[in-house]
Amino acid sequence: MVHKEPPSKISKRGFTNFLCNSPLRRETFTERSGRQKKLGSFHQCYRLDGRLVAIGVLDLLPDCVSAVYFLYHESIHNLSPGKLGALREIALALEGGYRWWYSGYYIHNCPKMRYKIDFAPQYVLDPELPSSWDLLDKEALAKFDKQPYVSFSHERVEEYKTKLLKQHPNGDSDNYGFGLFGLGKPLTFHGPAVEEHTPDGGDAVAGTREESGEPIAALDGEANNGDDDDSDSDAENSDSPNVPLFTSNMPGLPSMATVARYHLDDIPILTSLQPTMFPVHYLAVWDEGTVTDGTSFKNKVAELVAMMGSDLIPQLCLDFRRHPS
Repeated sequence: MVHKEPPSKISKRGFTNFLCNSPLRRETFTERSGRQKKLGSFHQCYRLDGRLVAIGVLDLLPDCVSAVYFLYHESIHNLSPGKLGALREIALALEGGYRWWYSGYYIHNCPKMRYKIDFAPQYVLDPELPSSWDLLDKEALAKFDKQPYVSFSHERVEEYKTKLLKQHPNGDSDNYGFGLFGLGKPLTFHGPAVEEHTPDGGDAVAGTREESGEPIAALDGEANNGDDDDSDSDAENSDSPNVPLFTSNMPGLPSMATVARYHLDDIPILTSLQPTMFPVHYLAVWDEGTVTDGTSFKNKVAELVAMMGSDLIPQLCLDFRRHPS
C-alpha cells in the first residue's frame, strides 16, 4: 500500500529475491573473549498477541547490525513501528556486542526515512571520502535542507582554499599548499590533511600523500632543516632490501602514528584454503603483531596501505591464492 504497487507487481518470487536471498553466509563467530556472535542475514519478526505484524531484515556483521529493510502491517501504523524496530535493532547491537547500528540509506526529502534522524549521536558517510563519517547534527541537517548534495570533506577543502586566498590575495589557492606552512616553497595545492570523523571519536588523516612533490612526513615535525647529515643513512637504506618501509625515509609516506590509526581489520583476504573471502582479522596471526613492529603480517599490510593510500582501503583485497603459471 505504501509503494502503490499493483497486484501484478507483487509476487512471492519478488519478495524472496528482494528480502530473503543474500550473499552473506550464516555462521557463528566466536571472539577471543569467548562471546559468540551470529553472522549473516536474518529476519527479526515482531508479533502482537501471537500475530506477525512486522519484519526487520538485518545483516549481522562482526562489528555492526545493518538495517536492510523494515515492513509492517498497516494496523499498527499508529504505534510508530519503524522507530520501535530501530530501538530494538540498536539494543541488539549493544547486547550482542556488534558495536554499531547502521540505519542504511538516508534520503533527506523522503518522508518515510525521516524517523532515522531521530536517533543521536549519529554519523553520515561522506560520498566523496568513503572512510569519513561526519556527525549528523542540527548544523549538518541544515545543509541538507539547503542543497540536495552534501560532501563535508569537499566543503572543508573549499573553506581552506578560501582562507588561503584571503591570506594571500595575490596568489592562487590552486598553486599554494603545504609550502605556506614551513616547507619552504609553494607547492601544488591538494587541500589540507582532511580529518576523517569516525564514530569512535578517533581522527584519521587521509588525502595528502605522494601528491605534493615534498615529503608530507615533514608536517609531523621531520622537515629538513637544510643539513645533509642523513644523506649517508638514506643511501644505506636504499641499498638494503630488508629495511622496514617506515624507517626507509621514503618521501611521501605518512607517519607511523597516522598509519596506526587506519582501520585495517576488515580488509578482505582470499586464500586457497577458503572458497570465499573473509576479513583479515580472522587470521590467527593478525593479533600476534602490530602495525609498527617491522616484521609481522599486520605490519606488511600496513606498509602496503601506506604506499597505496588509505582512501583505497575500501577497494583493497589481499589475494593469496595460488594461480597456475
